Amino acid sequence: MGCLARWGRLAVLLIPLGCAGPGASDGSLPVRGEAAGEAAPLVVCVHGWCADGSYFDAFRRAWPGASVAVDLPGHGRAVWHGEASVEELGAAVAETVDGLATPRVVWVGHGLGGAVALSAAARCSTPSLGLLALDCLHDLDRELPAEQWEALVEAYRADFAGTLRAFTQQAIPAGTLDPGLAAGIADDLVLQEREAALALLAGLPAATPERDRAASGLPIHAVLADLDQPVDAEGNRRTGAYTFAVLPRSGHFLQLERPDELASILEAQLATWDHSSSR
Repeated sequence: MGCLARWGRLAVLLIPLGCAGPGASDGSLPVRGEAAGEAAPLVVCVHGWCADGSYFDAFRRAWPGASVAVDLPGHGRAVWHGEASVEELGAAVAETVDGLATPRVVWVGHGLGGAVALSAAARCSTPSLGLLALDCLHDLDRELPAEQWEALVEAYRADFAGTLRAFTQQAIPAGTLDPGLAAGIADDLVLQEREAALALLAGLPAATPERDRAASGLPIHAVLADLDQPVDAEGNRRTGAYTFAVLPRSGHFLQLERPDELASILEAQLATWDHSSSR
């Protein structure tokens, strides 16, 4: 799947942010942007399910420092080799980030990308300062009943495009995005490689964000959509620092809806994270 349909593909042509081709021969993932070799921490953006690194283009333009966005296996320009778990995605991201030879990283994860970022941070040799979680990680140890998850997977298997469009409509409340861009997101998501998406969806219950967070020690600041979702802040603090804020009148795709605001939030958050805690 490429960049955002209708809008993103044109934007990438007109305002290129830099994008590597297919992953290198060492197995690393395609990376959009450059590490730039700066002493300041590199912001590493990890996209959500069925998206790709281009969903962070607007945010990366708003961010004043160095930033990159990876394409996860089976998404965007990244080849799928059968990866079907957050652990496998995290290992691939960790290998890629370590190959960038940057001194420190700050993670930004959207949706599924939040859990993948935690998994990658737990495996990275590059020191990590913190994670900005975009509409994800509301409850690090929540488990959905198996029968509910199986029903969800079956719904996508029976009608992948239709179910994904219905999700997108619920995730983008009226008034949070330009209608044309909202429609473009739905058009783009359904282009995702179906078998890769279904395999990953089926494997999500095995994800262990709480264990990965305990291993990484990452402080988390979650910026959540205004979609009335419960947050277990107390439980999330069992394994480390956790704060959150809900952006009023926002939907799931925060980095597209409010990129400048998110860049300001991350800049302020960096000042509060203890840099000496880098692992």
